[in-house]
Amino acid sequence: MRKKAIVLADCGELIGLGHLRRTLVLASALTDVGVECLIYTPFASGANIVREYGFKHYAWPENLELLPEADIIVTDSYRLPSDIQLVWKHLFKLIVAIDDVGDNASHVDVIINGNIYAELISYKNNINSKLLVGSEYSLIRPEFFGIGAGRVTNAVKRVLISFGGTDDGKYAFAIAKALLEREAELVIDLIVSPLYSELKNAYGIQHPRLSVHHNNPDMVQLMGMASLYIGAPGGTLIEAMAAQLPFVVVKIAENQSVVVDVLKRYNCPVFEEFEPKSIAIKAQNVLSQKLEPCPFVRKLSSDGAKNVARRLIGYLPN
Repeated sequence: MRKKAIVLADCGELIGLGHLRRTLVLASALTDVGVECLIYTPFASGANIVREYGFKHYAWPENLELLPEADIIVTDSYRLPSDIQLVWKHLFKLIVAIDDVGDNASHVDVIINGNIYAELISYKNNINSKLLVGSEYSLIRPEFFGIGAGRVTNAVKRVLISFGGTDDGKYAFAIAKALLEREAELVIDLIVSPLYSELKNAYGIQHPRLSVHHNNPDMVQLMGMASLYIGAPGGTLIEAMAAQLPFVVVKIAENQSVVVDVLKRYNCPVFEEFEPKSIAIKAQNVLSQKLEPCPFVRKLSSDGAKNVARRLIGYLPN
């Protein structure tokens, strides 16, 4: 009988899309090894993205004790009640949590953390959990890893700006304005979260060298054309690293501090305050230099999701 996995992926205007996108990468890898995956998100947020990956979307249940039985449950959320994993012991053979911070999953069988800082997290409350920790378990679409060698290099520089699923344009348009005021020939691709129906273009920017992408654009294609990525230190940054794309990182939330601290150790261009003019100047400097790829690029694995999927199948009881 085919194995089944339930995936609970949190997302929304305040949470963003990072949790959902990486669980979908894992779900695709699980599907490849014969596991049927059912994807649940809250309030139908992200339903279109789920369908684009080829999965059927299910609404996040009000009562988490009434999920259907399955072999595996994978959760990616900061707001699950701490004792729900104990309740799930009779529903699932393997309870898995994607956990970035080390304090959200004390009763799970497996913890996944593929972040560049994962080895710094102490999972002291998870002495009985198997840990899939480190860049070899990064949940990144393999397509991003082939971009670096085949990137289109044009005389005109092209910047990709994306501040993730929580940005309605507030951050991205401010950076675009500062760049357009400084660079006469720069071309910009600006990403606004599809979770917002209205864009916050406070400056009313309309420019022939500015393209605004609002509805789940092809990030692989955009990164293939880009000369630089500017954005928050989230999932898109890891994709940019995999694509060997130079970047300027801007912290916009407190939970991004650990990533920023790690990047600063390696002298990566990082801003802890949102200062559009200063960010634009740094972007100009990065564009004018031929920089070596970020050292984390060598650690990232294009087989990260496959590595996780194989391990999870191996952990299932016979």
